[in-house]
Amino acid sequence: MGWESVAGKVVDYWASHSFGEKLRDVVLVVFLMTWLGALYVAVFKWESLGKWYQAQVRQTEPVNLITAVEMNKRIDDELEALRVRTGGDRAFVSKFHDGRRDLQNIHFIYNSRTNEVVGPGIGNSLTSRQNIPLTIITDVIREMMQEGCALYLRPDRTAFSAYMSEFGTKSAVGCAIHDARGDMVGIIGVEYLSEQSESALKNDIALIKEFAQRVGALFDFVTTRKK
Repeated sequence: MGWESVAGKVVDYWASHSFGEKLRDVVLVVFLMTWLGALYVAVFKWESLGKWYQAQVRQTEPVNLITAVEMNKRIDDELEALRVRTGGDRAFVSKFHDGRRDLQNIHFIYNSRTNEVVGPGIGNSLTSRQNIPLTIITDVIREMMQEGCALYLRPDRTAFSAYMSEFGTKSAVGCAIHDARGDMVGIIGVEYLSEQSESALKNDIALIKEFAQRVGALFDFVTTRKK
């Protein structure tokens, strides 16, 4: 059927029907076109969008997982080097994170150990040192915020001492890990299962600060890469 025939039928239709009938048919055609357009979008466009989203997830998740695995391997290597150089029994990294809200809708802050290496014959305590309330380590954190590092010399009657004693720790030294903005995001430290002198622990501080900078740089690298 040629365009001339189609045009002739349209002219005949327009001449032979009333205004009300023509208006009804125009509304019906518009409705059908709108419905078909929506159906097309639902079937084809959303399917394409879904495939695109799934592709993005597949691309992003493995990269983040691989990045996290790489980072933790590098942190463990740094900690082992630190433990060997200080002669410590454990070397660790812990990070601060947000916790549940209290009745006033205020978040608790927790500290969890994310990495730990130990010397021969020393028990690993990583899994038992998760979600530690900030109230247990408040004095230590305050000292780190003021001085950069903090010492634990010998057991006493504080909650922090009781916490350390659970894992046989007699002496320890830890330093703050800062991100690129200067915020304290974690702790790196060394623990001893024997009592160490204050001077011996202070001798570790410069070295631990050096490693804290390295680990902080790793944190920043991962954050930048995820973006």
